[in-house]
Amino acid sequence: MEDKPITESDKRAIRTMVAMGCEITVAAQALGWNSEQLADELHSNPAFASEVEQAEGQAQFHFVRSLHSASKDEKHWRAATWWLERRAQKQFALRGSRAWTDAELVAFLDSLTTIIVKSVSNLEDRQQLLADLGSLAQGETHTSEGALK
Repeated sequence: MEDKPITESDKRAIRTMVAMGCEITVAAQALGWNSEQLADELHSNPAFASEVEQAEGQAQFHFVRSLHSASKDEKHWRAATWWLERRAQKQFALRGSRAWTDAELVAFLDSLTTIIVKSVSNLEDRQQLLADLGSLAQGETHTSEGALK
């Protein structure tokens, strides 16, 4: 399938959709762009990238303003709660009984790293173990054989 050429009309439509709250990748897909075209256009056209970033800010401001207005009426307390859960996550985010904050996870990994450095005497094994933990922290997973994918 051939790439659809990117037109000024497409760029205008992208900015409009993003300003309304649409994710840029979804907006591009709706116009027939593929992800490579989007990335190339954003990279090669700093003015367009800046306009898209501004549109994202406008969308966020619009929704925050709407939440703020809604939260002024006591019966719309959920709007204020929603905002607090997302903007002040450390204090207000809903967490399951087993969920950790980012700070708690970082502290745990720091402690684990210290234990590994003290306990694993073979330098090569220690470096491999710390590298694997770093990969896990970056979201990589292990195969059933235990090797990193």
